[in-house]
Amino acid sequence: MQILFISLALLLTGFITIIWNRNNIIKIFIGAELCLFAASWNFIFGFVQLGLIDGLVFILFILAIAAAEAAVGLGLAVLVFLKYGTIQLSAIKNMGG
Repeated sequence: MQILFISLALLLTGFITIIWNRNNIIKIFIGAELCLFAASWNFIFGFVQLGLIDGLVFILFILAIAAAEAAVGLGLAVLVFLKYGTIQLSAIKNMGG
């Protein structure tokens, strides 16, 4: 049962990080990673307590999604920094395409 409380704490921390830091790209990505990590803790709980092997398969998918999100997100953050000189979203809201 403690695993669910850890998962809930991670999920809330991720949501609070995303909501409070809407101007910083890196902090938004960190909050999203915390939410994905909380989901994987839920699947670990399902495996440990209920013996569901499906949870381990979903954890592998979550890890792959988190790695892809980190690679693409940080790549975009680097490109935005090189173009605008900042990663603050408030400074780049006037981007034109």
